[in-house]
Amino acid sequence: MLRYLGFLIVTTILGCQATRDPVKDSQKVAVEDEPTVQVTGLPVDYSRDTKFTANLAGEGIISYKFKIDSGEAGVCESGAGYSSPFPLVPTLEIDVNDLVDGAISFCILGMNADGVWQTPAKATSITWIKKTVGPISPVASLAIEGSNAIQLFHQAIDGYPTLIFRSTGQSSKDLPIDGVDYQIGDSVGDSLTLVYKGFGTEFLDSDLSFGNSYFYYVIQMDPLGNYSLPIEISVLQFGQPYAWIPNGLEVAAYESAIIAGSDVVDGNTPRDLFFCRAEFDPGKVIPGQLIYGDDPSSGTCYAIIPGPGGSELRTSITYEVLVSLRESFTEYFVWQEISYDSQNLQTLPSNYVLGSVSDDVEYALCSGVIGNLLYPGRIANGFERCSAPVASGDSFVFSSFEAWQVLTLASRPEL
Repeated sequence: MLRYLGFLIVTTILGCQATRDPVKDSQKVAVEDEPTVQVTGLPVDYSRDTKFTANLAGEGIISYKFKIDSGEAGVCESGAGYSSPFPLVPTLEIDVNDLVDGAISFCILGMNADGVWQTPAKATSITWIKKTVGPISPVASLAIEGSNAIQLFHQAIDGYPTLIFRSTGQSSKDLPIDGVDYQIGDSVGDSLTLVYKGFGTEFLDSDLSFGNSYFYYVIQMDPLGNYSLPIEISVLQFGQPYAWIPNGLEVAAYESAIIAGSDVVDGNTPRDLFFCRAEFDPGKVIPGQLIYGDDPSSGTCYAIIPGPGGSELRTSITYEVLVSLRESFTEYFVWQEISYDSQNLQTLPSNYVLGSVSDDVEYALCSGVIGNLLYPGRIANGFERCSAPVASGDSFVFSSFEAWQVLTLASRPEL
């Protein structure tokens, strides 16, 4: 689940070069003071199928009503068109065969034992694109992220041309229109541009900008000019395989948080430690160490703050957490070990992961060793040692280490 690399423990996570978006919502749920129906089993993007089994749940819900409509904006928020109330059942059979191809929304409201209904304005809704005409989608699509380009591979249907559309910055649900003969550079909707058309099985995209996210949609076209549903391949933040996300999100957003160390509490209970950063004074963002409760969404960021009178330990309950945007940690990150040398100025590797910039000083991320434990902290570029908060009973002190490791980016191949 969570990535860990250190002096003592090395965990390798294998997988293809997929990328992940930890903040992307899979479904809108939680509504305070109202019952909320939870739904699984329905498509969230596209589907050729017309029959589905929706799984229904919701704490305290005894009744529900629903509707299936076009995917137009606001359709669920309108109270018109909902069914009569039904007693809550575990599953609901959905058939959209009679609806035309295009966007479809499933909307559902729940009622609790007190007679309180989930309001249409806060309806549970799932929207997807129905497309039953056209060939099947291509298979075995993946991407390799190089230092200068992204290379896509796909397995096409024999004799059918493949089209690859690209969106920059955000994903898209736009689809090419059947019967339209798209050429390189043509657009679909407001977001997609055709970047490849042919019979090959790979595509090299070098027209990229560092830090941008790219979404590719691999599509087949049959002899009648009908298009398949797309296979999406994404590379989030090209060349920058990490992100800082705010605390307070749902737990799933932190599944790829980078474990940077560990200590023990209550004498022998192990506790994972993470990198965090917070704005401790206006414009002064400093990375530090996260101590959390049940999950990284709620905790305290401890950081060592430099000042004219010396450094001080500060805390903040508003912070950001460092997460990996790639499935494979070891292909994109390297912990580089450094030992203190009193005779020489401490230097950092050029490819260190940037924690923050404050007062024109760049801070890298490090973990220092005390005994057999690692403590996440920070180190300024060009001087000093790695410093981190260290638990001492019920309080924290800060320590400068004799040996530490710096989180760096692994070299990527030139494509």
